[in-house]
Amino acid sequence: MFCQRHRGRGRAVHRRDCARAGRAGAGRPAASAGGVRAAQPAALRHGGRTAGGCRLEGGAPQPHAERGARAHRRRARHDASGRAARRLAGRDVLLPRALAGGGGRCVLCATRCAQRHRAAGAEETGDGGPQHLGYRVPRRGSAGSGCAAAAHDDPQPGRRAGETAHLARRLRACDRRRGSLLRGTRRRHRKTHGHAGALAGGPGVSGARQPWVLQAYLGLASALAPVWRKGLERRLKRGKETPRSVRQKLGSEYADRPQGTVVWGHAVGVGEAMALAGLFARLAPLRPDCSFLITTTARTSGDALKRTGLPPRCQHQFAPVDTPEAVARFLDHWRPSLALWCEMDLWPALIAGTDARGIPRVLVNARLSPESLAKRRWGRWLYQALLPGFRDVFAQNDATAEALVKLGAARERITVSGTIKSLVPALGCDVDELAAWRDALRARPVWLLASSHPGEEALALQAHARLREQLPDALLLIAPRAPARGGEVAALAGDAPLRSAGALLPTSASVYVADSIGEMGLWYRLAPIALVGGSFAPVGGHNPHEPLALGCAVLHGPNVWNFSESYERLDALGQSSLVGNGDEVVRGVTAAWSTPHDSDAAALVDPQAEAVITRVLSHLPG
Repeated sequence: MFCQRHRGRGRAVHRRDCARAGRAGAGRPAASAGGVRAAQPAALRHGGRTAGGCRLEGGAPQPHAERGARAHRRRARHDASGRAARRLAGRDVLLPRALAGGGGRCVLCATRCAQRHRAAGAEETGDGGPQHLGYRVPRRGSAGSGCAAAAHDDPQPGRRAGETAHLARRLRACDRRRGSLLRGTRRRHRKTHGHAGALAGGPGVSGARQPWVLQAYLGLASALAPVWRKGLERRLKRGKETPRSVRQKLGSEYADRPQGTVVWGHAVGVGEAMALAGLFARLAPLRPDCSFLITTTARTSGDALKRTGLPPRCQHQFAPVDTPEAVARFLDHWRPSLALWCEMDLWPALIAGTDARGIPRVLVNARLSPESLAKRRWGRWLYQALLPGFRDVFAQNDATAEALVKLGAARERITVSGTIKSLVPALGCDVDELAAWRDALRARPVWLLASSHPGEEALALQAHARLREQLPDALLLIAPRAPARGGEVAALAGDAPLRSAGALLPTSASVYVADSIGEMGLWYRLAPIALVGGSFAPVGGHNPHEPLALGCAVLHGPNVWNFSESYERLDALGQSSLVGNGDEVVRGVTAAWSTPHDSDAAALVDPQAEAVITRVLSHLPG
């Protein structure tokens, strides 16, 4: 019998050989003890079965033996196909004890260990070799060398020697044929899909045994596929999805795949999607042979990418739901050569699918707060199955790097690289809308509270009241982080006009609530200075590079741990300023109105982000 290491080795070919041996067994001549084949009945060579697989009772075949033989041959031919070859991995091949040398041990293990022992230059004595298998490895050329050594403890060595040697030859032939079969399967897969994949024991998740937690997740995800569909249908009825986004998430609609190499990046939020767009905009001139794909899960992210404009040779579509079937359709259509994950939106079925196809993957812009790490440690077994497969992991800070190691990432593959959100392109806007607003504003002094959270609007309104004492026509634009809070903010500002209501800017209004999605490019162009929200509330701040890319002066509060390295560098370069209270906000806004901000384009990009571009290029083929 084969051991666990060699399960699945040549099952189809072995059965075919056994069938042939059974048909020819009755006419074989007897052999002497010197190694010539001894006459053996078919029942002995096949573990008590005929060539057709029917049991013998007292040496007489059953009436249905011929029918069983035909069925056995059909199964052997079927198992020789490429589809069945992919099924062989992980299955047991049972060898009759009569043919396994009487000890039930794996002859293939003994043969290969003997070969390794000799190749390593070990002394080939009668007692040397793979003792862990219970075999002694004789010297090359001795009577008991090779696989025949498996029967060294047999009570009838003369009878068994020739038979065991014949079995060893059969096993080697099985290995050669299986290798040829798998090479042919991989060639066909490469011709169809553009890569060899991980078929029948190749590299990747499908070739190695998947961790139990990942197997359990994939099985549950496959069973819950109807639930995904029902959930998307409900979201469609509520207006949270479009028919196109539902079809793409279920894997029934895709854009045409471009020729050549495709680099795929996945993100969830608007900021991460914009960061990937900036990264691909840098890669595009360096690799003109590559096309790019950005997938997102949120509809707002896709809308923001369309308004801003995609980089050259770049497409956007929605990521598939995390079921093995939808993931397989997505990956088989796009066939990416490299997969990038931005931040920590890791879907197990999607990652397992890339591994199964041998697609290298890189994690960029990873960030974990202590609270996020505490939540994710509940699923640490799943992360331990997913994180080690990343070729490179780029963390934003040292704390994130240590957290990723605790979750299972390989320390030697982690690089602290800062944030790639400094690569974000300038946000787009409607040119006609911008011209209309500038005509309406004329020369009014304007400032912006961007991505605000509860409590920050009150601080800005108090500062604005003091600014209007100096400049009565001053205008404050408030863009809440959650547009659904627009009505709440408008009430706080004394029934200020709302963008979502279609209100134009009244000449008498001193506050305007910009509760829309995807128009931050418009508001940043209208205001020469922006107070970035999330920095007074316990949120951790938001990306300062978006306003800087459009020439805004940036003010921020003390709570900026999400972008601490970026704010430290920008404060030192004079591109942003820390304000701790309302008085400092008033001084900062007044100074920005009196002195135009000079944005340094070279200072906008984090130097460590350039290193990420270089490393990503190294993973691309060619």
